[in-house]
Amino acid sequence: MSGYLPLEQKQELWAVQDRAKAAERSVVMTLGDAIAKLMEAIGHEHGNENARRAICELYWDRFIAAEQRDDEMDMAYYRSLLLTYGREWYTGRLKGNGTLVIRTRCFECKCLRPVGSKERGQRGTTAVDAGAGPGGLDVILHEDEMVETPWDGDSSGEGDRNLIPRVELRGAARHGHDSSCRATDLAGADVRIFEYAEFKRRLVPTYPEGLARVLGIAENEIAARKREAAVRAEANPPCLSPEDGLYLGPTPTLPVPIPPGSYLLLIEKAGFARLRCPVLIHREEKAERTITLYAPGDCPTGLVVVPAGEFTYGETEAGHELETRRIGDFFIGVNPVTCAEYLEFLNDLAATDPAQAKSRAPRAAEQVGHYWEPDENGVFRMPSPGDRRLAAGGRQRDWRPDQPVTCVSWHDALAYCRWKSGKDGRVYLLPTEEQREKAARGVDSRSFPFGRYCDPTFCNVRDSFPDGSRMVGVGEFPLDESPYGAMGMAGNTREWCLNDGGRRWRNWRALRGGSCDQSTWHSHAGRRFGNQPNGVNWIHGFRLMSPCGSGAD
Repeated sequence: MSGYLPLEQKQELWAVQDRAKAAERSVVMTLGDAIAKLMEAIGHEHGNENARRAICELYWDRFIAAEQRDDEMDMAYYRSLLLTYGREWYTGRLKGNGTLVIRTRCFECKCLRPVGSKERGQRGTTAVDAGAGPGGLDVILHEDEMVETPWDGDSSGEGDRNLIPRVELRGAARHGHDSSCRATDLAGADVRIFEYAEFKRRLVPTYPEGLARVLGIAENEIAARKREAAVRAEANPPCLSPEDGLYLGPTPTLPVPIPPGSYLLLIEKAGFARLRCPVLIHREEKAERTITLYAPGDCPTGLVVVPAGEFTYGETEAGHELETRRIGDFFIGVNPVTCAEYLEFLNDLAATDPAQAKSRAPRAAEQVGHYWEPDENGVFRMPSPGDRRLAAGGRQRDWRPDQPVTCVSWHDALAYCRWKSGKDGRVYLLPTEEQREKAARGVDSRSFPFGRYCDPTFCNVRDSFPDGSRMVGVGEFPLDESPYGAMGMAGNTREWCLNDGGRRWRNWRALRGGSCDQSTWHSHAGRRFGNQPNGVNWIHGFRLMSPCGSGAD
């Protein structure tokens, strides 16, 4: 409810909330009375089966509710009660084993290859437009014409959909798969599975101990594999080794009995890029996952695949409800765009439009206080090493080539996307909020890319250094890694997203991620931020996204 609404309208909502609380109190009191009477029956007749079954049903409902809200203390409490009064009925149910089947597929068409490349061939190409870049593709982003997300599988929820600029492609009929593309089954991909387990306050993929026991693997082998995985988890940066996983076989895999939990699949097949795919197995779920593999030429350099599927969207601390959303495959940048990469863009632009290049250089405010200036030959250069200039927000930062570029607007980020698309012959955009959130947190509702907890040693935030906040190079905090392999999504720089802020904030553009100048609270993957599209800030940068499905005009 909007804060500016009159008190009379708020009172209606408050009355509903009061009735809901009263109903909840009534349910708790009724439950307490029922348990007391059942305990009395068990006391009168020791081992009364009907009373034991009835009280266990009540305990089971409470156990499931605790599991859904991830309340480990309540889960342990009700598990103990269930084993006390109904061990013979609930031992198996508490394990909750499901089954898992993995299938793989691929697209034989070349729709994701760069436009103009020999590999792409005739399908999906037209004559090169005069306005297209060297790659034969021009991506026009109509920044003043906001529309719903066009590509297949993206879901922004009902009633308050976020809008993005209309995307127009020139120099290509389309880029990415559409409904005319046909996926074919792909057999023989090797699948290894890891279980996410907490290790020094982080969730790390390790040998799946519970699954190994279900499959009857010897305890001494399980212990040895766990020791090896722990050594690699201690490494800096951590090492994800196929040896730490349990081999499930080639695809399509046979149904595997599997305990509920959060897992990571590592899928490999000759001729295709290695893929990381997190999987969440619910209690007693018969899970089947069909995963698309991509040839190396399909995936842009410096980006990783985020496979299609459901994920948890949002966070509750700001009063929002968690939602389950589903989006299709896409590629996300491993790192945000760096100063060196942005400098190449500026100098390319300066060769044809020096005034526009100067207007898009990193700066302190909308069009003043530019930090990067062209020399006498019109070539832009970053400040010299150690030349720490005041940045937007009154903070100082240096400008190393490997640091994320900041102090640029949403419009500047889109201009970079257009340039990069023309240069490479691929469609590059900013990620939507939904895409960025899934790329950061995976599918198991974790709050941060690395788990449920955030510590200043995990990502670059305000308290990461004793002498104050600072920007660092990409990859300098190797623990700040998402399940898909995207780096720096919890700290260092906050990043522009493609969409607006929803119905109430149409004139703003969304930002996501923590930063080097803020606390760990801001690093939550579901936390939303925003700014005017022409605004600049010393902590605001961006990273690239490339859609797998076509959604352009």
